[in-house]
Amino acid sequence: MNQSAAVAVTSDTRSLLNALAATFTNNSTTVLGELLQNARRAGASKVEITATAEELTIVDDGRGIEDLRILLSIAKSGWNDEIQSTESPYGLGFISCLFAAERITVASKGKLATAATADLLNLVPMQVQADPIDGATAITLTG
Repeated sequence: MNQSAAVAVTSDTRSLLNALAATFTNNSTTVLGELLQNARRAGASKVEITATAEELTIVDDGRGIEDLRILLSIAKSGWNDEIQSTESPYGLGFISCLFAAERITVASKGKLATAATADLLNLVPMQVQADPIDGATAITLTG
């Protein structure tokens, strides 16, 4: 019996997130490094870091995040062609935040989103709403 079939690469998002958890939770500097790299790639000339026992906030004056959905897209970087050709971003940096905090809040370009990271890891969508403050990009990790 000679049958031919086509197969393609597929992905199981939950399994992939479990594998990424092992990668990102073993390196305490990954999250800060990834967020600072994103600010640099966005052309930020100023980055402000505020840290307390419960919260880390990074605010930058870069280009901002046009589409907040890109933050939760695995292996889809959203960077322009120049950044992609010179730096080869993997599209995983922001995902590291999911393993470093209990809650994330992102404000950029007049949009605001906040969610429990446990919900995001369980594939619950993060709601995006209008932000009355249309200023710098701010990412806050809580807990």
